[in-house]
Amino acid sequence: MHNLFSVLKLAILLGLIPLLCSFSSEKPIAKPNIVWFVSEDNAPYLGVYGNPYVHTPNLDKFAASSVLYENAFSNAPVCAPSRSGIITGVLPVSMGTQHMRSEVKIDDQIRFFTSLLQENGYYTTLRRKRDYNIVRDDLSWDDDDWWDKEDALNGRKENQPFFLFYNTFMTHEDKLHGPQKIEEYFQATFSRLGKRAVDSLRQTIHVIDPDKISVPEYLPDIPEVRKDLAHYYQCMEMMDLEFKLFLDYLKSIGELENTIVIYASDHGGVMGRSKRFAFETGLKVPLMIRFPEKYQHMAPYPSGSRVSDLVTFLDLTPSILSMAGVPVPEFMQGSPLFVKENQEPNEFVFGFRDRMDEAYDQVRIVRNKKYRYIQSYMPQRIYGQHIDYLWKAPHVPAWENLNAEGLTDNITGQFWKPKPSESLYDVENDPFETKNLASDPRYASVVEEMRYLTMEYLKSIGDLGFVPEGILWENYQQKGLIYQKQFSKEILDRLIEMAFQAVNNPSQELAKQLSFDENPAFRFWGAMAYLQNGEMTPEIYKDLMELSKDERGDVRVMAAESLYLLGKESDASVILEKEFSSENPFVIIRALGVLISLNMDSKRFGQRLIALSERRFVQGEEYIRKQVAYLINNNIKHVGTISSSE
Repeated sequence: MHNLFSVLKLAILLGLIPLLCSFSSEKPIAKPNIVWFVSEDNAPYLGVYGNPYVHTPNLDKFAASSVLYENAFSNAPVCAPSRSGIITGVLPVSMGTQHMRSEVKIDDQIRFFTSLLQENGYYTTLRRKRDYNIVRDDLSWDDDDWWDKEDALNGRKENQPFFLFYNTFMTHEDKLHGPQKIEEYFQATFSRLGKRAVDSLRQTIHVIDPDKISVPEYLPDIPEVRKDLAHYYQCMEMMDLEFKLFLDYLKSIGELENTIVIYASDHGGVMGRSKRFAFETGLKVPLMIRFPEKYQHMAPYPSGSRVSDLVTFLDLTPSILSMAGVPVPEFMQGSPLFVKENQEPNEFVFGFRDRMDEAYDQVRIVRNKKYRYIQSYMPQRIYGQHIDYLWKAPHVPAWENLNAEGLTDNITGQFWKPKPSESLYDVENDPFETKNLASDPRYASVVEEMRYLTMEYLKSIGDLGFVPEGILWENYQQKGLIYQKQFSKEILDRLIEMAFQAVNNPSQELAKQLSFDENPAFRFWGAMAYLQNGEMTPEIYKDLMELSKDERGDVRVMAAESLYLLGKESDASVILEKEFSSENPFVIIRALGVLISLNMDSKRFGQRLIALSERRFVQGEEYIRKQVAYLINNNIKHVGTISSSE
């Protein structure tokens, strides 16, 4: 049971694993070089993972000499929260860094793993992108400002072991935003080869016909979906070329056989309902690790193995330290993949979703080898909340329009409906998670077991996602307390339990109890409980109006959302309009999100929204401007238009 609920994985054995010096015709390096080649936004849609439409011969060849993980997952379905967990080995929800592009100060005792590598003699080098959601003077990279692979090791000393993090953006979501995007990246990546070589590379890429691929059943079979999906597959073929050239570079400098090479994505993607969403398509990633001959003793399985073990990036961070012979600090929450003795495989993996760009949501998942169990803490919101960046892919607005015309079916229309508070999917037989089994009596015991696992795990990791972001930010601004130190374990445990009850068993008694709690985080969930209860009486109206005057903006906005959905639209509009003058950017994002998600008539807010778009904020400004632009351009065009990219 320790394996289930402990997040402080013992590191006792890690310092006792000898890294034997090996000798070869190449440079003798006692410690291995370690490379992590990351293809962004890339679900395991490669040929070696069974996709018949994508030709990735170089990754397929790499897999034959690697350990391939069939059940590898990111803990978050978007880059910044995922990378926040990777760099620290700690779940972002334990630090408060789970919201997209937040800037959070964390405990100084939580070190970046690259700092630990540096202190143990490693040269650390990164291809541009950090994106950790963490405020810190980060000196853990010796070089993080190179583009061409040939410049990656410029500052390395002779025979110094290195850790190299190579970000490729060939598969990034923006490549669906127009054909020029992939062309620009292709040219920028391969320009050193010369025009003739670049043209030759193009000839190796086979054209994927949109009409000859299959469309996942959760997506509508329309031309825009087929075109974007085929284009995405094409990007993976181009990424396969980039991967080959990178391995060729390591070989050319005599380091390939001194280097453990990891290939993975940072999360899934990239079609609608994948990236940003806590399904298989958003969280499952490809993961392959190649151990050269001299480091085969470190491999957990023989080369060419396909492993069904459940693993997450939370396990990969301590694994890298283990490979480098660096003791794993106790604050890290994962288990190294390469310690064979006295180690049980994960019985389940954990994932989450909170604010994605400008859209608030809260989802927690636990997944074992057969089932994915999902808790949704904002079930009143549809899956497909409007997100400016997501809507740039042509298939997403096309899908939205199709649904508006009543042309989606029970499966493809789910994305545009409110979420169930609990879901259960048999991922073995329903890999795209279209059949929710949570209400099926035959699976009641499974739901009960996984609910218990989830609740205990949320408490064990100190999940701060149950505290509204605006409250955490305001507490830090006023008191200087980092997010992790604002709530005791006892209070956080109770908050997690009450939030679950507020959504799943929302009695009026519970709602009133929470609404008058001295802690604003509980009052937020009190307002939510009234909404989920679904009744409106004079007493409930009085309580919600009292909450709408709360000292904390997140509570006021939640009260407004509840009032609106319970039939008090006019009151809700007045409350939300007042929040436009808030000094808390996350309260404003939440308030604007209510306007958007409820499709509220925002004509009355026209000039106020224009004024709001001209304000400046220390955080969240990009998202506020995108929300304002959407509201103005879609609902109140008579007051003019505004660009979300300004």
